[in-house]
Amino acid sequence: MRRTVCQSLIASFDQDKQTLASESWDAEQAIADTIETLRASPEWKTTRDADRAGAVAGVRDAANGACI
Repeated sequence: MRRTVCQSLIASFDQDKQTLASESWDAEQAIADTIETLRASPEWKTTRDADRAGAVAGVRDAANGACI
């Protein structure tokens, strides 16, 4: 789950970093916004805890620019 989520987001985060000046892109805010969006989805309620943790880790990895 971690790698899948990271790979699905990394290009978008990289594009945001390039579109916005590096100084104005806030990784922590991007992480928080993305995790909030995940938690608001109907699927989140039925997702296993381990997969939720993996998804959150994948979001963080993508924002940091490297998928593990």
